[in-house]
Amino acid sequence: MSNIFYSGVDENLQAELNARGRSGYNRDTKDLRFMLEKVANVELIAYKNSVALPNEIVGSLGGDSVIGGRYLPTGPEGFLNDSKTYNVTGVAFDTKTNRAYDSGSTFIDSSRRTGPFITSADINIGDHSMGLLNKASVMITIPNPARDLDEFEDTWLRPGRYVRMNVQHPDSAVITDGLLATGSLPNEEKLKKLYPNLKLDKDLNEFTTRIRKFNLTSFEGLITTFEFSYQASGQVDVTISLTGTSNTYTDVAMYLPGATPEEPAKPTKTAEVTLDPVISTTTPPPDPTGKPSFYTALYTKVDNLIKEKTGDSTPKTTGCIQYYGSNVKETATDQYIVFGERYATVGTQPATGTNFSRYITLGALIQFINDYPVQNITGSLPMAAVICSDKVCRSNYYDYITSCNPDDILLLQKDPAVVSETNMSVYGIDSNDTPPTAILTYYKDLVNDTLILTPLTSIEQNTTVWPGVDEFVTELKTKVIYPSRILINLELIQDILLGEEDVKTKKRSGGITAGGTTGFTLKRFLSKISSNINYATGGAISLKLVTDPKNLDILYFKDTKYLRDESSEGLVKETIKPYSVPMMANHKYGTIVKDFKLSAALPENVKNLSYVLNQDPSKISEYEIAPYMNFMYNAKNAAAVNAMTDEYTRRHQNAIAELIKAKGSLGLTPKLQEKISALYKQLNVYLMFPTKNIKDSQQITAPIFPFSAEITIDGINGFKYGDVLTFEALPSKYRVNTVFSIINITHTIGSDGAWYTTLRCIMRPNIA
Repeated sequence: MSNIFYSGVDENLQAELNARGRSGYNRDTKDLRFMLEKVANVELIAYKNSVALPNEIVGSLGGDSVIGGRYLPTGPEGFLNDSKTYNVTGVAFDTKTNRAYDSGSTFIDSSRRTGPFITSADINIGDHSMGLLNKASVMITIPNPARDLDEFEDTWLRPGRYVRMNVQHPDSAVITDGLLATGSLPNEEKLKKLYPNLKLDKDLNEFTTRIRKFNLTSFEGLITTFEFSYQASGQVDVTISLTGTSNTYTDVAMYLPGATPEEPAKPTKTAEVTLDPVISTTTPPPDPTGKPSFYTALYTKVDNLIKEKTGDSTPKTTGCIQYYGSNVKETATDQYIVFGERYATVGTQPATGTNFSRYITLGALIQFINDYPVQNITGSLPMAAVICSDKVCRSNYYDYITSCNPDDILLLQKDPAVVSETNMSVYGIDSNDTPPTAILTYYKDLVNDTLILTPLTSIEQNTTVWPGVDEFVTELKTKVIYPSRILINLELIQDILLGEEDVKTKKRSGGITAGGTTGFTLKRFLSKISSNINYATGGAISLKLVTDPKNLDILYFKDTKYLRDESSEGLVKETIKPYSVPMMANHKYGTIVKDFKLSAALPENVKNLSYVLNQDPSKISEYEIAPYMNFMYNAKNAAAVNAMTDEYTRRHQNAIAELIKAKGSLGLTPKLQEKISALYKQLNVYLMFPTKNIKDSQQITAPIFPFSAEITIDGINGFKYGDVLTFEALPSKYRVNTVFSIINITHTIGSDGAWYTTLRCIMRPNIA
């Protein structure tokens, strides 16, 4: 499958759009029906629980209900029939028996007003990595609130209610066969095999049929807020706002003491908090609440696995063992714990012996999150799991990539002992030795250790073989980094949650839990983890929570800077071809565009580009985007391109030399913030010039250019954020060197039944 952030437009969708563009020329029966009959209808369906099944429906509005009953002028229920009646139910209280009982009244309805009806709706599907969320809103009019408002309120004015919104054109509004290609469907069965704990409760046949239709788009989410107002005419206008289910899940507060939403944690004064243990403590003291905190539970889980494997909480040796969650995953290749002294020597001097650490891979941490706090989350959420594994999540590999802060975030290759400048965990090489030796190596003897094993019952006794954070992928013909195999020190997790320890008082304050007194959201916690990984890698890896654009219930923690094909080994690699949007009269397929906007908005940190674009290429700005912007704007000048290419190669070589120097300097004085900052800076520069060739580099980094485009077309389902487009009306440099990647899809339905789809795009290099 193609990558979420760089994908091709569905081939059947392309055919439908091209046919729409030609409809003004062809004008056969299908073309005329498309132009004359595309009036959209909106339907809302409310469910009792979090599963969108027919037997769970508690209310519906719109859809085919508006073509009969009280929405017609005549008939037994017609709104002009003054003799029709309606019932109002309620509860009365018997003062003699001191018991409540059901009661009701019957009224004659002579208002001559219809039932509630939908006037307009909006659906926004966005790339979460850009800060865009899945949201929807619907505007409803209640002509007779005395009759309908009570019942309406019971069903619709309830935050947390699980709702599906359907927007649909008649079938005649589609010119072609009207279905997306099957290759565009989410692979539910594969996900179920990989992640058996996912709550994918949809009726798959109904689900796949529904999402394939061009003339039907659906949104599922929770009601988050509403507002209503009385009008002078006596009617009530209501606006209901919905949030996509995956967005809702990440905002649910996970209380540090592990309390359920029904029994929230009681804040404790900071002075009275018994803080979680420092890493060197073998037995964590109990929390003041009497319940295990998130961090204590994680620490205890890791500690117990180490004890069970070695018989000791702080064994004398280093080791790597597999992490086991609630669903034991013997086949997981990214869930590990690495422990022991990080390094024995610094240069030629012995280490202090106080470097014992426990690291957990990101994949194992995500598994713990899915196992531990999620079990406390109840209510209308249809799914409670985050996917971050080496099966579906990858990052770009760079020859000289490393961590500038290995004591917190460690990139560990398969054999840490190999002495090489490109070994991620080797910090400095003494070339005076024969053969050359490393100044500092993290977990150098990891693969050679023999663990002292105790009798086990639940875990195999064989020493786990560390697979390495990177791997060569055959079908891509290149190496990749698996972010789920990045190692995170438990001390860092403790600092994120509880704040750093005060040297004098030995107490912690701050962090995302205010020293352990408040809850925290999953979104904020993973954002902090991502920030630390991003800093440690010099900005090479940027993990974000994103929803699968094909199935809005599935949540990934993916690297937004990885844009390559993600096809599984053995499958044919998909070639991503940008779709040329029919627009302007000279396009071979005519036009489908109602409105088009292109804008440039240079952020503050790249505005200096305006002073170097037309100058000597040697004056390239020290910003990530500068080399590629110069290359694009000088693409028609061969001499300028050649000069820029030579300068780029020189800068690449210089960046490597400076990076090696900074890495060795940190190896001589690990943990020193000054050296960490210096290595971060050099990593950042290196990532601007990661290969000898500027075109090869832009294929890897694919920076976002400061241009955006927006088009509006007739309403249609099938676009995904990440789909790449080109616009023939633009100058050649915008068509040859770049593509426009969709980051937001908005469906707008007005009171006249007109459905429009607006695509908001950002510019990227063409990496095909």
